[in-house]
Amino acid sequence: MVLEGTDAAIVVTGWPQLKDVDWARAATAMRQPVLFGGRNLLDPARMRALGFTYLSVGRP
Repeated sequence: MVLEGTDAAIVVTGWPQLKDVDWARAATAMRQPVLFGGRNLLDPARMRALGFTYLSVGRP
């Protein structure tokens, strides 16, 4: 997995394919599951439930 061992990821595109990513797997693969959403593509509550520290532009 591309996110294996990473500390953070940044989503800066609105590509709909990113909704299909196995985010649960990504969270466990990352050393520190921090995700910054620059396009408000992902649901903050879902990302937090998966274990991410989720930060997004324009939303709490």
